[in-house]
Amino acid sequence: MSTIVSVARNFNNMAKGFSQAVQNAIEQTKESIADLNASQLAQGIRSDGSKITPEYSTLTIELKLGQPGLSGIVDRVTLYNEGNFYRGITVTNITPSTYDITSTDWKTKKLEDKYGVKILGLTVENRSEYAKGPFWIKLKAYIESTSKLRLS
Repeated sequence: MSTIVSVARNFNNMAKGFSQAVQNAIEQTKESIADLNASQLAQGIRSDGSKITPEYSTLTIELKLGQPGLSGIVDRVTLYNEGNFYRGITVTNITPSTYDITSTDWKTKKLEDKYGVKILGLTVENRSEYAKGPFWIKLKAYIESTSKLRLS
């Protein structure tokens, strides 16, 4: 049986490590952030929710036509050709309150110069999906294990 004192002690212990737990949760779920960003790009959407522009050139459309999967999509800009840019999407510089999304692909700067730096990053909707999904699952586990409280 827990006493009020033990609950308070557990809660204080949980609070002391909370910032580090947030950072750890982001680190442990950064692939989910990258996946959400890739999904967003496949829909032709920037982090601010706007459409990725400028449209593909006539030459690019001709080259993409008939290609399989995302490589062949020409009704929107997906920034997908061979998949290297998507596979390179990663989360770096993680702190308890921020992180950066980038791609390790060599053409990242070139794509950002042409299509804007907002191609990498999550929309408000995807940030919410991430926060309520993978991130919350990890953070909730920390809260429950350190505070001995059960969250529903």
